[in-house]
Amino acid sequence: MKSGIHANRVRHIPTKPESGSESPFHCDLNALTSEQRLVHADLTERLVAAILEKRELDEGFAFRVDAEKTPPDAIGQWIEMERKCCPFFGFRMDVQPERGAIWLQLSGRAGVKEFIRAELKV
Repeated sequence: MKSGIHANRVRHIPTKPESGSESPFHCDLNALTSEQRLVHADLTERLVAAILEKRELDEGFAFRVDAEKTPPDAIGQWIEMERKCCPFFGFRMDVQPERGAIWLQLSGRAGVKEFIRAELKV
């Protein structure tokens, strides 16, 4: 069973944007081809399985990721796909030297934290 963000559906959590320039707060699955959605679902599963630690932030979460399970290039590919369908997310990846920790931060406006909890089950 596929889990995580975009498990073959459009998820919509209504929020009122703070300005007219913000995108709607929902995932646009039409932003990805059917092939890309399959790749994205696989990358999401791998990423969630690779989370070693979670830190709650004011506007989102930071996740320490096992680089052996999900290396930086796979995280980068996931971010690129996620940006297309969920432009309301902010991303930050911190790769420590000497093969140290990889931290992935997901953040955004009001409601993003609840969205991450619901979709990634973290």
